[in-house]
Amino acid sequence: MRRPVFSGMLSVLTLPAFANAIQLFTGLNYANPAELFKVQESEFIIGSVGQNLNMKFRGNSINFNTFRYDEGRATTNQTDALPYGRFARRINQKLVLGVDVTEPYFSNLRWGNNSILRYITTQTVLRDVDISPRASVALSQSLFVGAGLNINLLRNNEINFAVPTGPLSYANLINKSSATKTGFNLGAYYVVNPTNFVGVSYFSPIKMNTTGPSILNGTNVFNNDYSSPLPLPATGVLSFTHFFSKTWLANLQMFYSDWSPLKTVDLINTAVGSDFIFQSKYRGSYAFIGVVRHQYTEKLGLSLIGVMDTNPVPSTLRSPALPSDNQYALAISSDYALTKQATLQFIYGHGVAKPRINLSAPTPAGERLQLTTGHINVNANVIDLRVKIAV
Repeated sequence: MRRPVFSGMLSVLTLPAFANAIQLFTGLNYANPAELFKVQESEFIIGSVGQNLNMKFRGNSINFNTFRYDEGRATTNQTDALPYGRFARRINQKLVLGVDVTEPYFSNLRWGNNSILRYITTQTVLRDVDISPRASVALSQSLFVGAGLNINLLRNNEINFAVPTGPLSYANLINKSSATKTGFNLGAYYVVNPTNFVGVSYFSPIKMNTTGPSILNGTNVFNNDYSSPLPLPATGVLSFTHFFSKTWLANLQMFYSDWSPLKTVDLINTAVGSDFIFQSKYRGSYAFIGVVRHQYTEKLGLSLIGVMDTNPVPSTLRSPALPSDNQYALAISSDYALTKQATLQFIYGHGVAKPRINLSAPTPAGERLQLTTGHINVNANVIDLRVKIAV
């Protein structure tokens, strides 16, 4: 069976929900398994996403020592690297096998143990590794299907905040947990005609029940039976690519993530002897990504990328721990053919958001207690660098 060749597809990439969601669409995250059919003989990709996330809060937040509100500012500024890779090999004219290693869920917000936000959040950390063995099968010269597993190793999930330990004292409650669970992915890719291509893929939800230690920092108080359920969302991706000419193309992608199972954040068996149940009432969210690419020379391709990611959380439940709001980003990309087999790709993107914080919680009397009010300025710089070797 003849395999079609798609020039320039290397730089039709996705960028993250920069500002504050834990789900990232960088690198090879949420790649359609059916698209492995593009592999000629074998393919090796290694890359890393480097990101600097700067958030500045200004407003007021409750002080549970005085039951008054502290007013001021708080900042989190973290730089991280998220490596990823792929190895794939064509078995015969119809079948390609491969494995992707990615980090699709990530957060590293560190407001500090002594900031005015300490009773709401000190650190929110989430890091995973997703190992995805997958296969692509050609049903015809124009229709390809794929499937794979998502073996998700949630290495570290921290939801930390301060609790009072005396009339004027407090300590950081550190809640660390991890888990391993498996989901699946499905995909299809259709060549409509020589200039139009459609892809669709689905990634199943993964219901994590994370466990680990809960520790009251600076004391010998701990509980090794701490747990926190974390439902990772089902995610669907729709992609359309159009070639205007041999040197110009456009790609549009839509992501839908079903966050609706995340109604509460439950911290069970913490070190202080209490369970904490935080309302979240997440809902489904969309992300839209558009790419325009030009093959500038025989070896060099250039792209312009735009991103919009919508908000999955109601504004009255938005917390500085994960301050999701609508986010916007622009990026530029270049890919350069080092040799006939090796290509170097570089992306730089900048994302912004300005979530308003108006967080409150219900009281036993049926009223609502205001916890924190203000706004956060979010700026994110993202670099994605990869090398692809294809033979």
